[in-house]
Amino acid sequence: MKHILGGLLALACVATPWSAAGAREAPGDLQSCVVAATGADDQRTLVQWMFSAIALHPDLEDMAQVSDARRDQANGAMGELMVRLLTVEERDFPFAGGHRFRDPESGLELRGDGAAMRADFLERFGASRREQTARLAAAGIRQVEHVLDEPLDLPLRRLFSRDMAGAAP
Repeated sequence: MKHILGGLLALACVATPWSAAGAREAPGDLQSCVVAATGADDQRTLVQWMFSAIALHPDLEDMAQVSDARRDQANGAMGELMVRLLTVEERDFPFAGGHRFRDPESGLELRGDGAAMRADFLERFGASRREQTARLAAAGIRQVEHVLDEPLDLPLRRLFSRDMAGAAP
């Protein structure tokens, strides 16, 4: 769940056909959806964020200078668009029998019966996601949730839909 903004890199692939005025028609369905659903501000945010990241490349340092403050500003603006990635296991907790669960961030281990732990995990994990969703929404951050077994374009379609249908619970 800590892979925040990972899906936004895919957005760079669909952003390249945009003209400055946003008038050019995109060839694919996903591109059409994104172009139709985003305004000039979203497009500007994406382009500025991409440029500030590309300007860090050593081969470009004499061609483009972006101050740390400006890069932080671009990162903050891009951070207002979020895709939360979940594994299938996080969503479904399909474990049965004895397991040793290890938190990759803290290294803590928990041994137990997967089936017996399922309801508690799903409840606590769901509560945590709802709390995060509320905090992000209160901060004005648009967000969607994506599970890795769903179509890859789904989070971008949700993120850039005008009515935010399918937003994270």
